[in-house]
Amino acid sequence: VIVYPTKKSLQKVGAAVALMGMWLLSFLLALPNFIWRTLKNHEVKLPGIETVSYCVEDWPSAHGRLYYSVFVIVVQYCLPILTLSIAYARICNKLKYRMANSSTRSSSRSRKKDGRMRRTNTLLVSIALIFCLSWLPLNLYNVVVDLHNPFGDDTESMLIVYSVCHMAGMSSACSNPLLYGWLNDNFRKEFLEIFALLCPFCPPSPTPSAA
Repeated sequence: VIVYPTKKSLQKVGAAVALMGMWLLSFLLALPNFIWRTLKNHEVKLPGIETVSYCVEDWPSAHGRLYYSVFVIVVQYCLPILTLSIAYARICNKLKYRMANSSTRSSSRSRKKDGRMRRTNTLLVSIALIFCLSWLPLNLYNVVVDLHNPFGDDTESMLIVYSVCHMAGMSSACSNPLLYGWLNDNFRKEFLEIFALLCPFCPPSPTPSAA
């Protein structure tokens, strides 16, 4: 929309094909984890429970898990970061080019557009950085554990570290709506109005100027 504003938008058929392609690619990427699994039974001493069954990875090659982890990092981490960086860089350059080639503007209008551009650039850079930092611990964890497991037989510590790294990765999905809302004047204005309705005794917050 920004880089190619006059280009024909994606139609329903094209959108359906794109969605099916993404689902198929996701299925193929996760398929090795489904194929090379085995079911194990663990005896437990609990009332009414004799065994607990769970799945563990059982790769045909000694380095199969490592190869798969490197492949996943390239496809699910490095490639998205590269795509985001290129796309956001093109968006920023396009916005900068439009502002530089726009007609004569008043100083107040120029300041508003400059502020809007800075907020857009801040939003794009923040989203890319949060994605990179959120998913970095989990990807590093997978590579380190596959290369040389520093936990040894300490399964409890390994699961705790994995849970923390996985939680950090999932947090990126929660941070994006907050960024979009806080850095957008219209969203922030609506949030403040809703908050004022929910808390009538709170002092009114200054309404941000629409840009």
